[in-house]
Amino acid sequence: MTNISGNCEKSKRTFLHMMKKYSLGIVFISMCLSAQSQAPVISNLPELNTFMQSDYHYKKNLKDMNKVIEGSPYLSDEFSTGSLIYQDTYYRNLQLRFNVYEGHFEFKSGDGFLYFDPRYTEVDTVWIGQDKYVYAPYIDNNREKRSYMHLLHDGNTKVLTLREKLLLRPEKAQGYEDAKPARFSEMTTRMFVSLEGEPAVEFSNRRSIDVVFPESAKELESYAKKERLRFRSPDELVTLVEYYETLQK
Repeated sequence: MTNISGNCEKSKRTFLHMMKKYSLGIVFISMCLSAQSQAPVISNLPELNTFMQSDYHYKKNLKDMNKVIEGSPYLSDEFSTGSLIYQDTYYRNLQLRFNVYEGHFEFKSGDGFLYFDPRYTEVDTVWIGQDKYVYAPYIDNNREKRSYMHLLHDGNTKVLTLREKLLLRPEKAQGYEDAKPARFSEMTTRMFVSLEGEPAVEFSNRRSIDVVFPESAKELESYAKKERLRFRSPDELVTLVEYYETLQK
């Protein structure tokens, strides 16, 4: 992995760029956006590019590599109009898409694509259409991790979902089963709850009530039973959390 960094001060603006090598052998640039005390609005991409010291594009073989992998690493292959916040600065009118496999957002820059890696350039919030994503901490197998999560309910208690994709190795033909190419496989969407700014905890089913809401478990279990909440969709979890918040008033 090669890191490149440079700093230059001019009118209280800080520039940063870093480059990282991924497991797929693709080199990207970690984009760092400018921060200012008065949080101006950067209205279009040409203005945004003036805040970058370097313009590293995807390697040409990215497209060729994806041709031999079945499926897509993206939530949607198409770019959609979106915006983001980085260090109190709001950037809008960007063409964005979410690379679920890599865990980062990409955007168009001229004829190429750029990206920002949250491990180096922590973008606070990203909007694509009506969907809002936050780079949030969560607990997974008793370890704290961070990832972009879809924010569905925003309050003292937050409801978030986590999308993940795996890259499966190619498989040779066996017996009556045909050979399978390398392929992206999407995992089941995971639901999480964050209480009072704490790292989010996974919520899987009704049994999770006692784990996530120990002090209000009795009331919430009764409410879930009454409303026939089976938590097969995030909307049902939002319904439970909205009721939980009424108990806290």
